[in-house]
Amino acid sequence: MTVGWCFPSHAVATEAERSPDKAVMDCAVQNLRARATREGLWLTTPNPKPAEPAGCFRITAVGAGRAPFPEESGTAARDRTRLGSPVTFSTSGTVSVAGPLVSYHRAGMVEEYSVSPAGVRQDFLLAAPPPGAKGEPLTLRLALTGATVTASSAAADGGVTLTPDHTTRSLAYRRLLVTDALHRRLPAVMEPVSRSEIHLRVDDTAAVYPLRIDPTIGDADWEGTNEGVPGVAPAGIGGLAADDHGNVFARGFFARAGTVTASCVAKWDGGAWSAMAPLSGNNLIQVVNNEVYTTMAGSEYATGEVPGTYHERVLQWKGSTWVPVGASPYHQITALTGYDGTLYFAGDTYDPATRTRKIMGWNQFTVFEMPAIDSTAIVHALSASPYGFYAGGEFTTPGLYIARNGNFPNTGFKSLEAPGSAPPINGTNGMVMVITPSGRGLYVAGRFSTAGTVPAYQIAKWTGAEWQALGTGVSGRVSAMSVAGNDLYVGGTFRTAGGVSVRNVAKWDGTHWSSPTPSGADQPVSALAASGSHLYAAGGFSAVGGKAAGGFARLNLGGTSGATAREAFDAATATAGLQGSDADPSATPFLDGVSNLLKFAFNMNLAGPDSSTLTPATGTA
Repeated sequence: MTVGWCFPSHAVATEAERSPDKAVMDCAVQNLRARATREGLWLTTPNPKPAEPAGCFRITAVGAGRAPFPEESGTAARDRTRLGSPVTFSTSGTVSVAGPLVSYHRAGMVEEYSVSPAGVRQDFLLAAPPPGAKGEPLTLRLALTGATVTASSAAADGGVTLTPDHTTRSLAYRRLLVTDALHRRLPAVMEPVSRSEIHLRVDDTAAVYPLRIDPTIGDADWEGTNEGVPGVAPAGIGGLAADDHGNVFARGFFARAGTVTASCVAKWDGGAWSAMAPLSGNNLIQVVNNEVYTTMAGSEYATGEVPGTYHERVLQWKGSTWVPVGASPYHQITALTGYDGTLYFAGDTYDPATRTRKIMGWNQFTVFEMPAIDSTAIVHALSASPYGFYAGGEFTTPGLYIARNGNFPNTGFKSLEAPGSAPPINGTNGMVMVITPSGRGLYVAGRFSTAGTVPAYQIAKWTGAEWQALGTGVSGRVSAMSVAGNDLYVGGTFRTAGGVSVRNVAKWDGTHWSSPTPSGADQPVSALAASGSHLYAAGGFSAVGGKAAGGFARLNLGGTSGATAREAFDAATATAGLQGSDADPSATPFLDGVSNLLKFAFNMNLAGPDSSTLTPATGTA
């Protein structure tokens, strides 16, 4: 198994650390320590919450046999001769070191550990087949200590999720690879059978022993080029936007997306890139009601332009071509947002002699003008929600504005006001560059040190009634923000957030800052977009989470937002160890006619699908 987020790795078992009892290997850059002991391999991972203890856990092979095991329910006595008696490995072994290779020896089983640029590697070497007929699948039993295992939320993942005790970090245990002595790959699957045990099932019918069994363990699932998320070349995505169908649209300076020729714009459908009608470089892109909008500079989409004068247009994607929005070009478009089917954009009018700064709207039929902020306002960010319309930028009056009652666009921009309060509340003391809505309020980021009267360095939250600081803020520029669940993800150019060491990407959970991955991104992150159970990041980086990524990477957020209700239900029942009707999605534990699956899918029972906690009082579908 490979700890994928140990890249690059700097680890060596020093002479002082080598003994028959242990060998210690450090991934210093990733803050990961691996200890090979008489009890097996222990891994220590830092806690995302710096005040909390680190997680320390172990995965070790405890036995091998034929599936199903005789002790598993439903195995008849007459089957036991065919299945044979399982082999149990000793709970204690010896550790040896030969150059960069560390081995853990027990009768019938050797586990090998080494450190490479890919991380700490652990292979299970099974010398001989266990008793029983070869027609029955081989099962290698792995025990987990110091962590819990759950089914992966990604249906195609083929693995499980590990959560070290006392931490909130999630590790993916997946990509099972099994080869025999002739280097042939064998069919294999991974199954969690309890919160602390995993079975690796292998079809060894034609195998020549010994077998090498190699799963992979990785960070909270940043996926890059090597994990089926091909990047772009050159790595120059500046803007991302997601629709409701799992598609992510990328905009920037690039000529290729994966293996597809794509000029500055492309679509990622969750599994592959496809080209869109070519454009020239620009970073603004927005999805409104599943309609895709971007901006474009140049004469191709403009008419009546003044020769030698820079101009831009808003374009709408029509399935095979881009179509201009409105009749007139603009000198410069600085921000896009959307709400309730309407696209809003900010920019300068085109005529240099009468240039004014405006915020406009497009409702699919006409372009209309919104009330002006002030004659010199430069708008860098827009955000619209049921709770109001926000504009951030460089203004002569407070740095952030909201319509008084949230009814836009007719009420005009005013300073922020708390409900029932008479005096306005000041905005930030410097420019606002990024806005992301959250509930009744929003997050803002830019170049400021206070929000209202609250000290807030580069980033703050407006709740709809007051300003709040996010710890001690971030140490550099924030270029992108995205809310996923209750968490805020931030990308940009910075090394610390709230005093926590991060690298160009960070997460705020409402109380603490942390890094979604110990190694962060090797270059700035310029765009973020949440889609289903994934967060996508883009920028000029070549690696994120210790994995190669050509300016585009995906973080598996876990949870069930990207899984079907049935997958979520099955994962919950497996985690809870439920059986029979409690784990049957079609079972109706009460006489209300509502199945376990429906109650779970409609969130009528927060404790899970166990019928003992499903009560009629929770309602019906």
